[in-house]
Amino acid sequence: MSRIVDLLAIVIVLRFVSASAVGAASAAWTVTTLLEPFASLGVGYAILTTRRLDRRTIDAAVWLSILGGLLFSGLVAASSDFAASLFGAREVSPLIAIGGLKLIPVAIAAVPQQRLARALRHRELAAASTVATLLSALSRVLFATRGFGAWSFVLSQHVYAVTLAGGLWMLVPFKPRFDAYPRVVRRLLSMGLPTSAGASVGLLARNLDMLFVSRWFGIEALGLYRVAFDLAVGPLVAIGDVIARSAAPTLRRLLRDPRGLSNTFSYSVKLATMVCLPIAAFVVSMAPVLLTWAKDPSFVAAAPAARLLVLAGLLLVVFGLYSPLAQAIGSPELGLWSNLELFVLLATSLWACLSLFGPFLSISAAAIAWCVALCTALLLTRQRFQRVLSRKYAPRSPASREDTDGRLSGPAYRRVV
Repeated sequence: MSRIVDLLAIVIVLRFVSASAVGAASAAWTVTTLLEPFASLGVGYAILTTRRLDRRTIDAAVWLSILGGLLFSGLVAASSDFAASLFGAREVSPLIAIGGLKLIPVAIAAVPQQRLARALRHRELAAASTVATLLSALSRVLFATRGFGAWSFVLSQHVYAVTLAGGLWMLVPFKPRFDAYPRVVRRLLSMGLPTSAGASVGLLARNLDMLFVSRWFGIEALGLYRVAFDLAVGPLVAIGDVIARSAAPTLRRLLRDPRGLSNTFSYSVKLATMVCLPIAAFVVSMAPVLLTWAKDPSFVAAAPAARLLVLAGLLLVVFGLYSPLAQAIGSPELGLWSNLELFVLLATSLWACLSLFGPFLSISAAAIAWCVALCTALLLTRQRFQRVLSRKYAPRSPASREDTDGRLSGPAYRRVV
C-alpha cells in the first residue's frame, strides 16, 4: 500500500517539476544510494548474521554505525564537486552535498532495523517503513507544489530517513554504553564490511545506467529515464527487498537443513514473483496514461522505456534473493562476486546498446541493456550457487559415490537453487 502511495506521489509531483529537475535530483540520489551500505560500516549485516547478540555487541554496533554515518556524509560533502562532474552537470553539486546528510539517519536506523529483522518482527518493520514512506510522499508533494523543484526529491528522502530512524528506535529502545570493545569491533567489521562491499557493488551496478544516460544524452534525458525507472522498477524492487530481508533470518536458521533451505528459497522466489506480477502488469498497461499527467509533455517519451524496465525489475527481484541466501550459508563473498559480474555485464551491455541503439531508441536502449545483463547474470549466479551448495551438502557416508560428471550424489544432497 505504501509503495502505491509513493508511486502516486511521483505522478503528482511530475505535474510541478521539469525533466531537468528530476535529472538533477537523480544525480544526488545516485551518489547517496551508492554509499548507503557503508553508512553503518556494515554493522547491520553483521548483527543479522552473528550467532550471539549480547549487550557488548549492540553497544559497539550503535557507535560504529553513528561514526560511519558522520564519516560518509562528510565524504559526500567534500567530494560533491567531483561527483557532479561525473554526471557532466556541476550545477548539481549542492544537491549532492545536502543529499549526503541522509546517510546519518540511515546509519542510526541500521542497528534497530536489523534487530527487528533478527527477531522476525516483520510487522513492526513494515509499519515503520510504511509511515516513513507516507510522510516522505506527502512532503515530496508539498515541496513540489511550493516550487522547490529538484530539492523536493532530495528533502523528501531526508524526511523518510529521519522518520524511519525515529520509528525504529521507538520500537527497539536502547541506551548504548560508551565503551570500546576492540575484539567485538573487529568481529563486526570483519563480518559486515564484505557484505556491505557486495551490496555497494550491487547498488553501483543498479545505478550505473544513470551515469551512462547522463553522459550520453544529458541531464534532461536522465530525468526522463529516472521517471521510467522509478515507475517500472522502484515498486518491484521495494517489494523484493522486503521479502529478501524477511527471508534472511529464516534461511540462516535452516543452514543444517538442506531440504528446508531449498523449500524456503523456492517459496521466496515464488512469493516475490506472485506479488510483483500484478504491479508489473499495471505499469505496462498504464505507463503512457500516468505520464500524460506530467507538467512537462516530454515525460510521455519515457513510456516505452518504462515498459521494458518492468521486465528488468522482475529479473532484479529474483537476483536480489541470492544475497540473503549467500549470507545464510556463511558465504557473503558469493553475493559480492554476483554483483561484480552484474556490474561488468551491465557496463558492457550499456556501452554496446547505447552505441548501437541509442541514436534511434534513446533511453529505451538502456532498458534493453538491463534486460540483457540481468538474464546473463542470473544464469551465472544460479550456476555458481549450485556448485557451492553441491559441495557444501555433499554426503560424507561411505555409500556416497562420485557421478560420472564429477559431482557427488546421495540422499543428503538437495538442490537449493
